[in-house]
Amino acid sequence: MVSNERLFIDGDIDTLYERNKKLMFHIANKFSNLKLEYDDFIGCGDLAFVKATKKFDPNKSKWATFFSTIMVNEILMVNRNLNKQSEIISIETVICSYSEQNVLTLQDIIPELKDTMDDAINLMTIKEILELSKKLSPKKCEIFGLYLLEMKQKDIGTKLNLSQSYVARLIKRICIELKDAYEKGA
Repeated sequence: MVSNERLFIDGDIDTLYERNKKLMFHIANKFSNLKLEYDDFIGCGDLAFVKATKKFDPNKSKWATFFSTIMVNEILMVNRNLNKQSEIISIETVICSYSEQNVLTLQDIIPELKDTMDDAINLMTIKEILELSKKLSPKKCEIFGLYLLEMKQKDIGTKLNLSQSYVARLIKRICIELKDAYEKGA
């Protein structure tokens, strides 16, 4: 019987592959405790065979030893990559349940995308309006700032020595002025 090394030297790669199929299956069976499918093991064996045929030197080692080492390394590398991948989790995954009717899922605690998108748009709009408010007169700017701080109109009037009704009219004018400026700029 011709040795694996002789088949390699003679270039009979097909026979070498067929002869080493049992070794491939034997190595795959040693790793049956991993979360890999059997086809993945055979794929690792095929890849290891190709790598081994490119790098094997019959003067330095035996074919079976060399091929086995490469196949084991391929299996371990595929397993490491598989472990790095995160599992896909459904948003309907139950986090905890108190009873059949009282169940908490991921969907319950994750904010809706629509709300987040609306919030982002609102923040951008507010930022633009604040930029436009810098063009207001100092008095209007101060009134608008106090209004944004949620100070009551009566308190704004007292602070600036104005009537509450005048402050209300000014705030209305300021809002209309800013709305018009925003719409022109938008």
